[in-house]
Amino acid sequence: MQHALQINGLTKIFRSGGVETHALRGIDLDIPRGSLTMLVGPSGCGKTTLLSVIAGILNHDSGSIRVLDEDLDKMDEAGRTLFRRRRIGFVFQSFNLIPALSAAENVSVPAILNGMEHKLAIQHAEELLERVGLAEQRGKSPRDMSGGQQQRVAIARALIHQPDLIVCDEPTSALDHKTGEQVMTILREQALRDGRSLIIVTHDARILHHADITATLSDGRVESISTGTRLGHSPQL
Repeated sequence: MQHALQINGLTKIFRSGGVETHALRGIDLDIPRGSLTMLVGPSGCGKTTLLSVIAGILNHDSGSIRVLDEDLDKMDEAGRTLFRRRRIGFVFQSFNLIPALSAAENVSVPAILNGMEHKLAIQHAEELLERVGLAEQRGKSPRDMSGGQQQRVAIARALIHQPDLIVCDEPTSALDHKTGEQVMTILREQALRDGRSLIIVTHDARILHHADITATLSDGRVESISTGTRLGHSPQL
């Protein structure tokens, strides 16, 4: 089996003013490629910290982590930055769209950073916006779009450089149920194409039925792992 993620004994400690906060306390987690995995659990349990370590944004203190068969321990900061740029797509809770750019221009940014010519990047961006149902919004500023539309722009942006792994932090928390369902359907249909993998941090119980795998965290540890949450399992949020 090919893995999107292999984690063993992962720890992360935050230090401030002589105080240590143990955010991750020995995480063990394997995730196969081509799956949609949700990380759930109460606030402060380590979900967002774990997502940041997976994406190479934060360093860990001990244990091992392989992402897409790459050993993050063997990468320096420049190497992790390049790895993120080429192989990981991000969907942020607050969208992180650039107000001065149009929807198409926002979507094109990762492709341009990876060396794609501007005109071609815009063309691909417009094609992706059509796939997520926003063809007519391509020239609009994010300020003139609804929350659901902005989230779909963010999804298109995460897909444009064809990453192998897409990570999402609370992608539906600011959306109503109907819009949240639309966003999750788009994520499943678009993000999981061609064996890509998707990892979502969420408190939103309404979307758990979309998960192939659910990892429940508690106090910096993986408390339980379940498959097929669409069959009725309800992990702690």
